[in-house]
Amino acid sequence: MARSRPRAPRGSLDSEQIVDTAGALIASGGLDNFSMPALARQLEVGVSSIYWHFRSRDELLRAIAVRVTSEFYEGLEDDDGLEGEDRVLRQFRLYWRRLRDNPLWRDIFISSFAATVLSSPEGTRRAGAVVQAQVERMVEAGLDLSEATAAYRILSAYTRGSVVVMHRDRAGSLVEGEERRLSVADEMTNPTRSAWTDLPDDEDALFDVGLRALWAGLVAQSRAPHYDPLPEQLG
Repeated sequence: MARSRPRAPRGSLDSEQIVDTAGALIASGGLDNFSMPALARQLEVGVSSIYWHFRSRDELLRAIAVRVTSEFYEGLEDDDGLEGEDRVLRQFRLYWRRLRDNPLWRDIFISSFAATVLSSPEGTRRAGAVVQAQVERMVEAGLDLSEATAAYRILSAYTRGSVVVMHRDRAGSLVEGEERRLSVADEMTNPTRSAWTDLPDDEDALFDVGLRALWAGLVAQSRAPHYDPLPEQLG
């Protein structure tokens, strides 16, 4: 009969260790598969030892969210001395790269738990600073305040959507036939799509093609008469 591994004494466990290990488990197995018993096994402690520090799974996830928020938003509002289009698009490119490269951040920010992250005091403060800095850059680029606010929402939606598609593709979560249905729908809504033969295969380059095209279109439309940057039904 196999012996179970000895458990670590409760006093040897601290909150930071729990958050570190929980984050690693989410990064490797996904938020949906994360559980307190699995965490206890990884830490070689009883589940009650974890509940001594965190009263529930949600309380632990909120602690992870505080750390993720602080790390994720660090420097996101800076412009690195860039100019022109690169200065405007830097934040969205950095947002994309950070979620692309960090499975923990990606799983947190594209899940329903993102609302918990963004509604926290730290999340609200950091996100507000990022949005304000980005909208100001767009105003400096020639958009008025309402146009810049709408443009930020549009480019943010594009960036988040691109991350979700990449995440699903990497996770292999497209069911049989779904990928083809999405492709057909894309060609129907954009007939020229099937004629594009020079699009890059690299996911970073493809993301950037779409980002630059969206920004160029927003700038061009802002100079057209009767421009409505965000129709009411999309607001």
